[in-house]
Amino acid sequence: MGTATSYRVLLVEDDPLQLRLLTRQLEKDGPRFDVTPVYSVEQFTQRVASTEPFDAVILDYHLGPSHDAPNASDLLRRHAQRLGETAVVVVSASQTQDVVIETLRRGACDFLPKDQALQPGTLSSCLSNAISASRRSLAERRRVERRCRKLSRLAETDPLTQVPNRHYYNRCVREGKWRRDRRRHTCAIVDIDLFKRVNDTHGHAVGDAVLREVARRLQAELPHDATLVRWGGEEFAVVLGCRRTSDGFAWAERVRCAIADTPIQGGDGVAPLRLTLSIGCGRPGLLRDGRPDFRAADAALYVAKRMGRNTVVTPGLRRLYRAVRQTRRHAHGLTLAEQHTRLVRRLASPKHPVRDEHVGPHCRQVSVLATSLACRLGMAAHGVRWVRVAAVLHDIGKAAVPERILAKPGRLSSNQWALVNQHAAVGAWIATQLGAPRAVAWLVRHHHQRFDEPTPAPPPGVNADTARRALGALSLADAAVTMRTERPYAPARPHDEVVAEVTRLAGQQFAPDAVRTLSQMRHRPLTRAA
Repeated sequence: MGTATSYRVLLVEDDPLQLRLLTRQLEKDGPRFDVTPVYSVEQFTQRVASTEPFDAVILDYHLGPSHDAPNASDLLRRHAQRLGETAVVVVSASQTQDVVIETLRRGACDFLPKDQALQPGTLSSCLSNAISASRRSLAERRRVERRCRKLSRLAETDPLTQVPNRHYYNRCVREGKWRRDRRRHTCAIVDIDLFKRVNDTHGHAVGDAVLREVARRLQAELPHDATLVRWGGEEFAVVLGCRRTSDGFAWAERVRCAIADTPIQGGDGVAPLRLTLSIGCGRPGLLRDGRPDFRAADAALYVAKRMGRNTVVTPGLRRLYRAVRQTRRHAHGLTLAEQHTRLVRRLASPKHPVRDEHVGPHCRQVSVLATSLACRLGMAAHGVRWVRVAAVLHDIGKAAVPERILAKPGRLSSNQWALVNQHAAVGAWIATQLGAPRAVAWLVRHHHQRFDEPTPAPPPGVNADTARRALGALSLADAAVTMRTERPYAPARPHDEVVAEVTRLAGQQFAPDAVRTLSQMRHRPLTRAA
């Protein structure tokens, strides 16, 4: 733009005489105007299309002798976007009302007859006024735009947590934020467990502090390309750019641990609050219509609540939950073994051979070996029974793991490992649902526990030594049968090699007494079990 004492003016006039007269008239009014003359529509178009800025444009209404040549109204309409807030003054020998109205309607700041434009001081005064008015209009428009952006941010931001709200989400859908994104996305809904109890016990001020802190931790774990929205109440919705179920689960598990592992400060006079989250994840997919579908995530969240809260539910776990409910609905008069058989049969599918092998034959083989080890370790009858039942159920949670992960021939990623490792907690919940003793659920939950790590406390009424020995027998039997069985990621290993491997890890991963017992078995139980 020009300085305070000099304005750049583009003068468009096809008549050379008129061009000289108008230029001379501006020069007589002082050095305030730096005039750039052009003679044709083509030159005008080139100047407007360039990045060269002008404070004002003096535009002759008729350019060219032909009636088909574009006039000033046509040029203003054609180049309205490029001219922007540039002040335009139209000069013409014609003073008809239609010409004046049409040019002003198309965006001209003023209209000046040519005989008046040639009078001393008239053109310069008209230009100065037009430039001033244009600049005031531009400044006002920018102020309005800033205010509108501020109001939009306020309307689309939750005032309590300072995260986007449903208005922001709806605008993203309207504007097609995800319509052109060809990546796969995962929708998730996060809910604070028992949040009403916080408000009822400590008051709404503490509840507000909890919501703010939960939102802050969610944002800290949020990927840069994800969208977080306060969905309503104590619920938050998330759209993640995830290709796989395991990626969405890993993010949700990090968020769950970030809340569960660190108490939240509720304020003065209030002890730190320990809270948990329930999270439901949908299936990754393309958002073909540009609208994320939270129905599957909402159904998964409902399952998380029914499973006891403080958990992450994926589509696979939701299917497993439905199968368990159907089994329990028709469990009247059935034993635990019969319920388990019906559940495994309900989960079986020719599309998932590896998964079916994990929850069926593998568990039966582990049960045979673990029971044999428990008997030779001198455990009481009830302890042997716990080991046998827990071995049958220990991998039932893998029915919630996608087949492609269980059948993957290479090394699993950290996110995939996180999803696989959930199977122990899921299996413990299933054992409880089927009516198994608490000791059995505890064994299923901790069957991957290493011997050199502190043993979790057993359920009330369960002898700690019995629980420790039962856990050692189950852990060893699971590992030995796995090594003895052909897997997508490893071939089956001979009996003697398996015994040598577990002996090497005795006292570290496996219980020494259980390893000793396995090595002393003369009839090679691994061969028969596998």
